[in-house]
Amino acid sequence: MDTENRDEYLRKEFARAFGWFEHRDVMYARYDRADEKPQTPTWEQIFIEVGRMLNRSQTLTNEFRYDSIEQRLTATEDWIHSKKDQLL
Repeated sequence: MDTENRDEYLRKEFARAFGWFEHRDVMYARYDRADEKPQTPTWEQIFIEVGRMLNRSQTLTNEFRYDSIEQRLTATEDWIHSKKDQLL
């Protein structure tokens, strides 16, 4: 496979992975993708989408960390309230 064909092949594989297909006017095309052709995105479009995915992943990781910290803080507050008489 020459360089130009490989480049196009890789871009189409990214399009398949991201669900980027050429639009058809037929209503059932949204449900039957077996015969749909993937778009041929630019590398810029691919990198932008990868960046968005990384950003979403980082946001979810941070939200998980904040939830975990909040749960620990609540548990600590509950423990302090339950031991308040013993601590004073």
